[in-house]
Amino acid sequence: MLWWFVSALARPAVRLWTTTMSRYWSALPRPSGLPQVHSAGSAPDQILLIGNGPAVGHGVLSHDLALPGALARQLSARTGRAADIDVHADGTLTAATIVAALGSTRLERFDAVITTIGLNEVLGLSSCRAWESHLGALIDHVESASPTGPQLLIVGVPPMEAISHFPRPLRVLFNHHARLINAHSRRACSGHERATFVPFVPPAATDTDRYRGRDTYERWAALIVPWLHNRIDPTDRYARTAGHDEEARQRALDALGILDTEPEEEFDAIARTARDLFGVSGAAITFIDHDRQWIKAATGMPNEMTPRATAFCKVTITGTETFVVEDATGDARFRDHPLVRGETHLRFYAGQAIESSNGHRVGALCIVDTEPRSFSRSDSALLRSLAIRVQRQLWARSDRDLAG
Repeated sequence: MLWWFVSALARPAVRLWTTTMSRYWSALPRPSGLPQVHSAGSAPDQILLIGNGPAVGHGVLSHDLALPGALARQLSARTGRAADIDVHADGTLTAATIVAALGSTRLERFDAVITTIGLNEVLGLSSCRAWESHLGALIDHVESASPTGPQLLIVGVPPMEAISHFPRPLRVLFNHHARLINAHSRRACSGHERATFVPFVPPAATDTDRYRGRDTYERWAALIVPWLHNRIDPTDRYARTAGHDEEARQRALDALGILDTEPEEEFDAIARTARDLFGVSGAAITFIDHDRQWIKAATGMPNEMTPRATAFCKVTITGTETFVVEDATGDARFRDHPLVRGETHLRFYAGQAIESSNGHRVGALCIVDTEPRSFSRSDSALLRSLAIRVQRQLWARSDRDLAG
């Protein structure tokens, strides 16, 4: 009762101060560009980071330098796998609005969802009971995405001195409310196998020459990654991604506006680079459309539309990892394929799926050779990095078409 009375008295002064400070915060540098980061490697863990505060990236100009990049690098260092992190950063997010913000996001494709919300509730001295109720709705929403995942990590609200410089009376007030919010977060997660509260208590900010820098985000990530690493189970991924919504995948492909377009040097150059880097006879960028495989770019191999039923790339788009056939003559699925038995003498194939911006696997970057070859994890990592270049080019092209 006493805390409720103190909060009620303080709210007008708090609103005045936060309104004044919001102009300062809005003027700070923050990341621009695609809201996604990738760490090098293969077999990527798929992570969604959504929230305000730490997720926004104040003080740096790219997500690679902010919390998402630090999370991806540190997670990869622990797992030996790549990490793809999608970012949904919004300074206005609250527990009451986060489910709506997730909207139609395909949560089942992620290994983990990390939330960094609560700062707005602390600064607004909001009801802790309402906070816990909204978190319960978020947990239910994430758990309903798939029987086996994703994991939900709710990062605690940090001490105020760790994120900004507050007047002492407000710092004391906010820190007390943050402790209450965190206690309710911990309670909301209890009893849920796939929801974890992550304590987040970084040291006081030390960036004196700027608002925040890369070192700060690296330290923050180091507090989150051990929890993330312990909660991710790659075997769950295969159960979640075994099937896919073909109608939704086709809609995503159609929305890109790439089918039946003229050759474009940006895509041709990536195909040539793939061929040259791997020293293979051919490379292509393909899209799986209804009952056909349509080829956007090809070098050293036929640039002809083929039936989907006989396409190697139709298998590639069923998973997130590189699909490799080291010797097609020894693979029962492909040894009678026309490209294997015919004049092309195809023996080796490696393909990496290309995704739409909402995570649907719509096509592939593939390399082929007329001789059997082995293919290492390093090779997979390199092919994946080139496929990411295709994705970025594809998304940028789609954005230009929409803007035009």
